[in-house]
Amino acid sequence: MNIVEYRKHRNENQIRTCCCKRRAPWELQPDRKILIGTADKNIPNNRVETSKYNMLTFLPKNSLEQFRKASNLYFLLLGIFQILPPVTTTDGQPTVYLPLSFIIMVSMIKDFFEDFKRHRADDEENNRTVQKYSLRTGVFEYEKWQNVYVGDIIRIANKQRIPADIIILATSKGGECFVETKNLDGETNLKPKYAHPQLQSLYKQLNEKELPYNLFVTMDFERQNPLMYKFKGSFNIVNENKEQPKEALNYENFLERGCSLQNTDWILAVTVYTGHDTKIMMNSIIGKMKYSTVERLMSKQILWVFLFLLFECIFASTYYNVWYQRNVNELQSYLNIDKNAPENNSFYNFVLRFAMWFLLLGNSVPISLLVTLETVKFFQAQMIQWDKNYLTFDRAAAVHSSNLSEELGVIEYIFSDKTGTLTQNIMKFKSLIIDDIVYGDIQEQAYQQEIIDEKPFKEKQRIVSQNVDFTDDELYSELISQFINKKSAKHFSNNDHIFLSLLCLSLCHTIQTELVENIESDIQYNASSPDELALVSFAAEMGFKYIGKEENVMKVYIKHSKEILKFQIQQIIEFNSTRKRMSIVLKDKNGRLILFCKGADNVILSMLQDFDENDTIQKNILFEIKKQLQEYATIGLRTLVLGYKELEQKEYEKFLSEYNRAQAILDDDQLRESLMNQLEEMIENNLKLLCATAIEDKLQDKVGEVIADLKSAGINVWVLTGDKIETAINIGFSCKLLTDQVKRFIIDGDVEGQVERQLGKVTNYINDHPEEPLSLIVSGVALVIIIHNFKEAFFKVALKANAVMACRVSPKQKQEIVNLVRRLTGKITLAIGDGANDVAMITQAHVGVGIRGLEGQQAAKASDYAIGEFKHLRRLLFYSGHESYRKNSNLILFNFYKNQLYIGAFFFFGFSNGFSGQNLYDQWLSQIFNVFFTSLPIILYALFDEKYPNSNYMQLVQDKANFLESRPDIYREYLSKPIFNLVSFWRQFLLGLLQAILLMVISFYAFEPISPHNQGQNSTYLEAGMTIMSAVVIIVNLKVLLMHNTNYPIIIYINLGSTICFILFFLLFSQYPFFESFDLFQRLFECFNYYMAMILMLIVTNFFDLARLRYNYFVEQYKEHQSNNPPTQLEIEM
Repeated sequence: MNIVEYRKHRNENQIRTCCCKRRAPWELQPDRKILIGTADKNIPNNRVETSKYNMLTFLPKNSLEQFRKASNLYFLLLGIFQILPPVTTTDGQPTVYLPLSFIIMVSMIKDFFEDFKRHRADDEENNRTVQKYSLRTGVFEYEKWQNVYVGDIIRIANKQRIPADIIILATSKGGECFVETKNLDGETNLKPKYAHPQLQSLYKQLNEKELPYNLFVTMDFERQNPLMYKFKGSFNIVNENKEQPKEALNYENFLERGCSLQNTDWILAVTVYTGHDTKIMMNSIIGKMKYSTVERLMSKQILWVFLFLLFECIFASTYYNVWYQRNVNELQSYLNIDKNAPENNSFYNFVLRFAMWFLLLGNSVPISLLVTLETVKFFQAQMIQWDKNYLTFDRAAAVHSSNLSEELGVIEYIFSDKTGTLTQNIMKFKSLIIDDIVYGDIQEQAYQQEIIDEKPFKEKQRIVSQNVDFTDDELYSELISQFINKKSAKHFSNNDHIFLSLLCLSLCHTIQTELVENIESDIQYNASSPDELALVSFAAEMGFKYIGKEENVMKVYIKHSKEILKFQIQQIIEFNSTRKRMSIVLKDKNGRLILFCKGADNVILSMLQDFDENDTIQKNILFEIKKQLQEYATIGLRTLVLGYKELEQKEYEKFLSEYNRAQAILDDDQLRESLMNQLEEMIENNLKLLCATAIEDKLQDKVGEVIADLKSAGINVWVLTGDKIETAINIGFSCKLLTDQVKRFIIDGDVEGQVERQLGKVTNYINDHPEEPLSLIVSGVALVIIIHNFKEAFFKVALKANAVMACRVSPKQKQEIVNLVRRLTGKITLAIGDGANDVAMITQAHVGVGIRGLEGQQAAKASDYAIGEFKHLRRLLFYSGHESYRKNSNLILFNFYKNQLYIGAFFFFGFSNGFSGQNLYDQWLSQIFNVFFTSLPIILYALFDEKYPNSNYMQLVQDKANFLESRPDIYREYLSKPIFNLVSFWRQFLLGLLQAILLMVISFYAFEPISPHNQGQNSTYLEAGMTIMSAVVIIVNLKVLLMHNTNYPIIIYINLGSTICFILFFLLFSQYPFFESFDLFQRLFECFNYYMAMILMLIVTNFFDLARLRYNYFVEQYKEHQSNNPPTQLEIEM
């Protein structure tokens, strides 16, 4: 693109921007064209706004959001009905608005402070400064991030964050720089990035002088998009009106906003995406909200309760119409109703009474339940984060979704990654195989220590460090012997496989480090994977110490000859999950080109050069290496194979030319990737076998114990891993997922017929032995065939297995497995992992748990719960989850029971007044009944009650293990007998209605038919109603105390305080004549019948509850005694 084309494109963009008030979606935006150094102000600047409101929009926008909630809208409608004169039951006063206002106010305050924090974070981000090149002054000037535009040239110093998405123009390290991406993916290892050589040569002097006036560099690149780790573009240089050919730009030249520059003095870059167009902002999407099974079931039951409410209103309205028509003559004369009055119209009467009863019974849908439950879940999440039992290296657990606390108590399927989740992901180098010789003793540490103690150190060389545990008495001595003979590294040839193997280990990697002046000192390596760190650390321990890279030259210090070898990097072909290998092309000081390659054993072995059929030596070497690799996999070691080949200069130049042409294809991603893969395979083919390595990844603490407990609790554990079958089986035995007592079946066919036969074999076994347990191991290749052809047959088998291991599976396959189990079983699933490859299954499961491991923080960030180690999963489920499920389920059941006990009396009172809609309670007291008199005790129950308490005092922060963690059988109880289901819900709902009838009967008989008052005053229906209200407050608060397993003193005081709060409000309201309860307090509290009625009400409600609880307790104690003391044979015979 020349300058004329650029200006034409800019004018078109300006017209498009001016004509449109709102930008089109990114999919409809055109690809971008910029002139480097010239700001394109037609594209929005670098300002970001994550806040939802400002001072003017907060009230209207947040109010709209509040009334989008169905519950708030429902009670808003109730308030409108209360205002309407024909239907009001509260003298036109919208009493429901008092608790509704309180709830909305609390929610708005929470939203305000959350948005205020977002405003502060936005201001801090937007007001950071960066050096921006000024065309006017010809120097770099400090400018706020928000004032950076696309096309601006910026200068970033070491340790500074990247303000926008940029393309590197030049660096202080000759075109190379290093960045840390922990703000993007949580990984702390440094990643190399590069400036294009032509851009490096053009812009490297910009620090000292201005840009030449006749230099124009234009850039074409793709429109903004959310695709991470991808970028394609090109640039061309116009110098003195001479346009040079286009050069390709790719992701290696691209840096995302949020990275930080490390180990590099400075870089110059041009801004390509700003503000909300940057990759990180386009990927900042709020995750899909998850809801627990309990909450979903509760929502369905609320709908049924609402339908029941409508039925009650229809029944009451119909009853009133019938009653009115039967007594119309008496009512017209008694109430002075004109014959032409609308009251005589049946339809009018029906609608009017329907609305009145809708108002009276409106609280059947509990206004406080949703807020109470949300509050409880929030604090339950905080208590998990405060719990000291979850601490790992002083890092607490993190809760990202407080909605799922009770879901943890009913998990039936767990899907776990292996590496970094069950294992520590701290790799220890154990063994090296060169030719057919095995170096390194892989026996247990105790056995090794005995040998070391028995023999002198020189005879049994053992190296133990953070990443190496290598015991051998041959390799080091052979290496020393060779250096004694050859004196210098330059005398070694490709036939010296020990030398070449260690050299390969020290060079074939992407580790970053700082060059040090004292080469004998320790060096801090920054590795992209713990495997690479183990390999390079082992090479350093053996005297081949990688000391860093300078201007694209890798340096290795050879300790034995005190010399430094230098190799210029020609090409790095990086590892990915598809290739399963990485290669590096190096040039030594003699100009010789050599390619080192390392990767998965099955991949590298398939790429070796063919050897002569009569070459028995090579055959034996290959056979021994394969045999040894199989043995290592069987005992759970991770294996790699390394190879090499020498390249001819012409061969490499031809590859490089074609590879660059393939990279320059910008309009066809699929073609570009295909050509690049073909060329990579071509250059890497015909390798010579060099060596093989074995690395140990130990199990995390208590993994076997935890998995055994999970299985005892009735939870099915599936392990989904990328390792080979033999390695996975060994880990399965180590962590007690697999046992010799359970028959194992392996499905590893690579063709449809073979997989079908293996599945048939398992099916036949299940049919013949329906009660026998089995374990299933399936390979990734077989899984592809299964998902396409035998999905239902496989899962019918897999769901009967007590353990399943899927090996060599991709992230997508992990997600598919979780999704299929969810769909086919309907059971609650949990996925746990620690790496980016686990994110798909973590987000797919009902509950996702991330482990903060060494593979980055992607899994922890994407999860609902983040913990430090796998062993914490036991406490998360058996204690936190079990208790949350118990308490939250009881909280929901209690709220519906309480409301039916309270509202039910309204309905049954209708039989005594023809369902005319007469009030039974003081409506102002009625509206604050839930919020002020009965909410706090149940909240405290849901937060602090414990089935098996650790202390006699209420604890906000737990610091001791709980008895529940050692009792998987207790966890299993709720899987087979859930607390909250349709039966328990409607049992409590109907119990509330039944007890409401009893309360109404007792109350009315206490005040009728004769006056109970000393002065003989007539009793009113409000006296009976307020007696019921008084009783309900005491009954429900006492019921909460009966539900408690831990009656801490403060709990009792607060419970009593809620009852006293009602008495004080009742006393206050009875002092003022505009309240319906005026003068009722004194009359009731002086009345003997009031106290007798209260005692009788408690007997028919709480005392029966207490008797039932004690009976259930003794039944449980008896069952536990029977299970712990089974009858003897003699007792059975008797």
